[in-house]
Amino acid sequence: MNISPLYKTLAITFISKISILWIGFYWQYLKKPYLFLQFLIDFNPSFEQNPKINDDHSRNDFY
Repeated sequence: MNISPLYKTLAITFISKISILWIGFYWQYLKKPYLFLQFLIDFNPSFEQNPKINDDHSRNDFY
């Protein structure tokens, strides 16, 4: 049995879907980089454990 073409097509579809998602994600945050930085700060759990970063850049400063 030759299963490599199946894996090749699955990998191509997977990579294309992820690239489309990343392009849409970057296009959403392209003109608003502070929202992208705030998303990274909220998404990363290591930032939440460090109160110095959240005190300097709180969410209320951007709105």
